[in-house]
Amino acid sequence: MEEALRHVLADTTAMIVAHRPSTVALADRVALLEAGRVTAVGTHSELLKTSRHYRHVISSLEAEEAARTGAIPIIRDAQQVEDEVREGLAMDAADEDPITEKEVQR
Repeated sequence: MEEALRHVLADTTAMIVAHRPSTVALADRVALLEAGRVTAVGTHSELLKTSRHYRHVISSLEAEEAARTGAIPIIRDAQQVEDEVREGLAMDAADEDPITEKEVQR
């Protein structure tokens, strides 16, 4: 499926809503939506480095995919995960410079 997407979208601009981290990683640009607002834009790699909330979303999706496929997920300390999520959400809420529509279009 991913190879087919890669081939079909090679010379095309498309917006894809994806829930599989492997599909998201194929995109040239990724927009993270929170409560209906774009809060971060970048490549998959950039967002993994810069957005705690994006890392949380991707981690959650990977765990769901692992459960669905029977793969063994990485077990993390529940308190650590909760602390990271709270910290990421607090940082996102304190961001006084949300992504503008113009930045999304770039």
